[in-house]
Amino acid sequence: MERAKTRFRKEAKILSLLGHHSQIPLLLDYFVMDEEFYLVQEFIKGYTLSKVVKRYGVQPEEFVKRTLKSLLPVLSYIHARGVIHR
Repeated sequence: MERAKTRFRKEAKILSLLGHHSQIPLLLDYFVMDEEFYLVQEFIKGYTLSKVVKRYGVQPEEFVKRTLKSLLPVLSYIHARGVIHR
């Protein structure tokens, strides 16, 4: 359990550094309670891709391309800091 706590704290600290990008929610706090790990992040209003598809159906290729292109800056930002996104 101690190893998991150490890893969790390390990852939370990395996330707190990354939260200064407009596409990454700020990490407000993190803690362990009753051997459970918690991250408290900024709430960003919007829809998940799953909800978009459920509500509007399968999206056209142009929507998919536009969505993927919008992710490139944040992936570049993360990778430039030596972090590999899972």
